[in-house]
Amino acid sequence: MSTFVPRVAGLALLLAVTGASQAQNFGLTAPKCAGCHTDPPTVQALTPNDCSGHAVGLSEAFVGNASNLQTRLNASCPTMKSVANTLTAQDLTDVAAYLLNLRDALAVPAAATLSFAGTTATGATRTASTSFTLSNYRGTALTLALSSSNPRFSVAWKSSSTCTAMTVPAATSSLTPGTCRLDLDVVFQPLPADVVAPQTSATLTSTLTVTPTYAGSDVQPSASAGGRTITVSATAYRPTVTLSPQALAFGEVVIGGASVVRTVQISSTYPDARTYALTLPAGVTEDSPGCAGRVIAADSGVCTVSLRWQPTAAAISTPLPASIPVTITGTGGTVSTSLGLSGTAAWPLTASPTRLTPSAPGPVSTALSNRGSTAIVLGAFTFSGTARDDYRVAASSGCTPGTRVDPGLSCTLTLDYTPTTSGDRQATLAIPHDSAVGGSPLSITLDGTADIGQLSLDAAQPSFPDTVLGAPPSSTVTVTAHNTGSKPLTLNALSLGGPHPGDFLRGGTCAAGSTLAVGATCTVTLQFSPGATGMRSATLSIAHDGAAPNPSVLTLTGQGLPQPVGVLTIDAANPLDVGSQTVNGLYGARAVRLRNTGTASLQLTGVTLNGSGFSLDSTPSCAAGTTLAIGQTCDLALRFTPLAADTDYRATLAVAHGAAGVPSTLTVVGRGSAAVVPVVTWVGSTGTRDFGTQAIGAAGTTTHTVSLRNHGPGAIRLTLINTIGLEAAMFPVQGGAADACVAGALLEPDRTCSITLAFSPGSPGTHDARLQVVSSGTALAPLTLTGIGLGPVGSSALTVTPARLEFGATRAGATSPPMAVTLSGESSSAVRVLGWTIDGSFDVDRGTCPTPPFLLAAGDTCTVTVRLRPVVAGEARGVLQIASSPGTDLPTTLLQVPLTGQAQAAADVVGSGAGGCSIARAPHGDHLDPTLLALAVLAVLVLAWRHGQRQRQRRRQHPHREPAGHAR
Repeated sequence: MSTFVPRVAGLALLLAVTGASQAQNFGLTAPKCAGCHTDPPTVQALTPNDCSGHAVGLSEAFVGNASNLQTRLNASCPTMKSVANTLTAQDLTDVAAYLLNLRDALAVPAAATLSFAGTTATGATRTASTSFTLSNYRGTALTLALSSSNPRFSVAWKSSSTCTAMTVPAATSSLTPGTCRLDLDVVFQPLPADVVAPQTSATLTSTLTVTPTYAGSDVQPSASAGGRTITVSATAYRPTVTLSPQALAFGEVVIGGASVVRTVQISSTYPDARTYALTLPAGVTEDSPGCAGRVIAADSGVCTVSLRWQPTAAAISTPLPASIPVTITGTGGTVSTSLGLSGTAAWPLTASPTRLTPSAPGPVSTALSNRGSTAIVLGAFTFSGTARDDYRVAASSGCTPGTRVDPGLSCTLTLDYTPTTSGDRQATLAIPHDSAVGGSPLSITLDGTADIGQLSLDAAQPSFPDTVLGAPPSSTVTVTAHNTGSKPLTLNALSLGGPHPGDFLRGGTCAAGSTLAVGATCTVTLQFSPGATGMRSATLSIAHDGAAPNPSVLTLTGQGLPQPVGVLTIDAANPLDVGSQTVNGLYGARAVRLRNTGTASLQLTGVTLNGSGFSLDSTPSCAAGTTLAIGQTCDLALRFTPLAADTDYRATLAVAHGAAGVPSTLTVVGRGSAAVVPVVTWVGSTGTRDFGTQAIGAAGTTTHTVSLRNHGPGAIRLTLINTIGLEAAMFPVQGGAADACVAGALLEPDRTCSITLAFSPGSPGTHDARLQVVSSGTALAPLTLTGIGLGPVGSSALTVTPARLEFGATRAGATSPPMAVTLSGESSSAVRVLGWTIDGSFDVDRGTCPTPPFLLAAGDTCTVTVRLRPVVAGEARGVLQIASSPGTDLPTTLLQVPLTGQAQAAADVVGSGAGGCSIARAPHGDHLDPTLLALAVLAVLVLAWRHGQRQRQRRRQHPHREPAGHAR
């Protein structure tokens, strides 16, 4: 406890003089009082009420306030009374305040000091106590106020104080002051900001002030004399938590095992006990808390923590964190720091080294070690990467598939390195195993280099065009041999082998015994001359002293084609039933289509028809001497003219041609009817039904519907509804419609039924067939069906323009002007054009393009030319198909260009001097053409004559029907 001793000596008081005049100092040594008083005056407890002395009596009434002072001075001795007459009201107030301060200064203790022993941690709180006695000479209680100049120090009244509620009691008499003891607690609470790094401690001070309040008085003491101070000082320090060491290293730990125990000491300088907490990652455990309850003792306590790491398979992809948080919790909050961690998880089976770097052909080794606790059996080895063929497991290797490696032991893996080219030779070896822990397969990086000669050929499988037997050898294919290695290379031998080596002819500059310098080339030229039809193959082998493969081998293939020959096909059912027709009825001719389905042009040498009831109209397009190109057609006009009712007719159509073999024949049958046969016709146009283009495999997405009508008299029975021709299967008849024509069903007179046809191409190109309907009514001419099949295009490095060709009108037998199709190489490397095909009445010429197959460099172009060569009038359709591939052994893509055109018959071409006759009027419109009139009269006479002939023939065939008496 500190005791305050009151001191009066040396007291100085500053009085503030206020009013109209400026402030001035006023004391008893001022001119108006200096004659009698000293400053400070002599103080007594009681001063007689006379003028005998100059002491101030603290018990006198004039000390209370200015009014009492005025009364005292007026009633005093003449000296003081004369002075009073010179004092202003402000002077009286100032003197009263001076005297009041002078008296009460004896009741408030003088300044003192208080120091806190030791040091205090920032964030902590320490308390020191002090006590002193106060005296009050006033007749009223004196209230005290406490304040601190530094917020880190606070002062509080203690309940043990006798100064109740910070109040000093009033004096009981003029000579007996009121007294009490004031007990105070001074609290010091430094903050972390009070100790600035790098300092570890700091001294803080504060001034505590005890200020009296003079309640009930009109005179208050000046601020300078109103209180007493306590100077307080204390030392604060910044508490710390330290880790030693600051990081733990577990090293390499096998998955499934455990590391050695690592320890760290946690030290705390906090004044209170602290609890530590660790956030441990997966696999890391604390053996046992180093301190009971993980509590670190106060004031430099130390706790030792023991950690162990047991990695799992997940630690391979999720390594240990670089650090983990450590929190220290105690009074006032939590402090955080971090503990560094490091360690590497490893599988039980390891290789040392894991990267092999051979620089020359020969063996190279690595050791496989089992660091686990159970035996491991090796599985089948797998090499991968660009140079995988350069590495093989050596016969002397101690590690092979099936090898058992016991715990703690190892085996030596030896590989033979045989580089196949110069430069970097990189690959990876994967070794699977049966470790229950994991880590399979074990991967070994193979990163070799080589300096050796290397023979590279620019074609792995040269492509030869299809070649006809007996024809000159194919165009020459050149293969370039290039030494891409880093040393010269010697060619030891060149030879042809395989199934058909005699079908290929070899030449060129590459020769046995020659040497290719680094970067040098030579060529091998090859031609194909097949000895038989079908696929022919051989191998070209070049033995050398360079890198593998040795020998270098090329596979040669070509297709031998037979001699081209024309084949005549009649597109009709055999026998062809034309149905029933009324005797003497007028019916149109039926078209019978002839088609060249062979591989060469075909010449027609004659057409004959043997049998009764049938005849052929003149058909110049199928006349003797006509040549049908490959795929070309012509139509014969077959007419059925029955002479007798209820009679079956049969005839044989024979077409002679220049191809080997017998003439092509077709049997035709029909039946004469006395009754009028119902007339059956197609509804609408009888022209070709064009299905357009259709992708292969998209079955039935394009359809056409045709209708037929029974005009009567009477119903008809539909006996056959189908498509005919070599490609009839691509144009199936579909049912399901409510009014569909059904074979075997009746069709009433004046009724129609419909037939729905689909187009399902089975191959690219132009396809056609004909729709045939056979009934008990009149014969229907088959409808021609046509469509173009488009094959799968795929992604191609070749483009063609334009996307389709449309030719104008071209006269049958003539040739259209050529149209060009441009081939462009669009990829970053050359594209191989394998060939092209064309169908229909079109032909294609290679134009500026080389003979296929050929390479088209990136950005280069060439053009092929297409012409229309129609034989018969009508619409011409076809497809140009171009096959290409980005490289050898890569998929082939097909680009297709649809072709269309219009062929006009020769008679359609009108001009002066064209001959013939016309029903047009004369130039002035006055008369009809006299030639036409003569021909019309002649036609009537011929028809009458033919009718008489038929009647006479009928009477000869049926004499019993003739009238009686009629002469034969």
